[in-house]
Amino acid sequence: MQINQSDQTAPASQQAIQQARQAASTPIWIDNAATLHQAASIWQQRSWLAIDTEFIRERTYYAQLGVLQVSDAQTVWLLDTPALRQHQQPIQDLLASSSINKIIHSCSEDLEVLSQQYQVVLAAVHDSQIAAAMLGSPLQMRYENLIGDILGQQLPDGPSRSNWLQRPLSPAQLEYASNDVAYLPLLMQYLQQRLQATERWSWLQQDMQWLLQKAASGNDPQQLYRKVKGYARLDAPALARLQQLAIWRDQQAQAQDLPRSFVLRDEGLMELASVAASPSYADSSLTQLLKQTQSIPARVCQRYKPQWQALFSSPPERQLQPEAPLSRTEKQLLSKAQESVKQHAAQLHVEPALLASRRILTELLIANRQTSAAAQLPGWRGDLLNDALQASLQHTSAD
Repeated sequence: MQINQSDQTAPASQQAIQQARQAASTPIWIDNAATLHQAASIWQQRSWLAIDTEFIRERTYYAQLGVLQVSDAQTVWLLDTPALRQHQQPIQDLLASSSINKIIHSCSEDLEVLSQQYQVVLAAVHDSQIAAAMLGSPLQMRYENLIGDILGQQLPDGPSRSNWLQRPLSPAQLEYASNDVAYLPLLMQYLQQRLQATERWSWLQQDMQWLLQKAASGNDPQQLYRKVKGYARLDAPALARLQQLAIWRDQQAQAQDLPRSFVLRDEGLMELASVAASPSYADSSLTQLLKQTQSIPARVCQRYKPQWQALFSSPPERQLQPEAPLSRTEKQLLSKAQESVKQHAAQLHVEPALLASRRILTELLIANRQTSAAAQLPGWRGDLLNDALQASLQHTSAD
């Protein structure tokens, strides 16, 4: 942990920590409308609340939310979400409220789960993991490590990957779920003070606005093929078919509530795209070609062959061009850009990937191939780095 505590900003008082510890040990279990409305009346009086989710998604497309945790550091509420399916309005009001700041540690997955479960656009969310990274902690800093480093509380390991739909929950599960939110408001209070003192609070606000917009818009179906491992190896005809197949697979997974890989694994999707794009497809039946595949089980072929035939009966609507590897000049620019990012990160005492990862820089280079403009980063990252990236690009172009 590298957060500098040399200034006058102090972590929470021992009294506040004791209150949070007491709250974690005596959570309020909510499984009926009356208790939920009582809790919601308290939530509406709070400006900051911690939120976490416990769910199962090993064999389904949609997460099965088992528990929703809420805390103001003085009380912990554990919501029995399956029992509250007919009483969702108070939860939706909390999630959508712009006047109640929600704290979530490593929020991306929670945003997805909560958006799906409650069909609401979340507002006023603050990610404590991102906030800590902006102050010098590792990008993937665990919640319990931050609590230990900043608040001095050692949280026990718990059953994070357990059955959160079973009832009753075990004492270990209740303890784990409560600890996940009890101290989070105190942690975020400290992180907010440090971010404001270092003039980085606006960084977090910008990043959270982008994350919330991304969560609200969901996945772009046309970009699903980019999540298929090895997609960049395909030529243009196969890539166009892969785009079709990735959309088809996602639709099937949603309809059957199955993980995408349960419908067809990535290697099967890649092989099928190549089959559909091959010159021999016009002269051979799909049945014959599927017999030659190595990564698609026979039962899967039999089940989905009619759908694939219909999908391949006409040319793809979109033609995609494979991304050419970086040229020598572009590799020089990438190296210079990475060094510039590294230098800025060292001055700011943060990890370079917080500013711009190699993948982001590569994407910017590829995006600017058709223009004379320099690679541009948005928001506060651009304010810090765009001049340096411009200088690197001009220098490389002159070589």
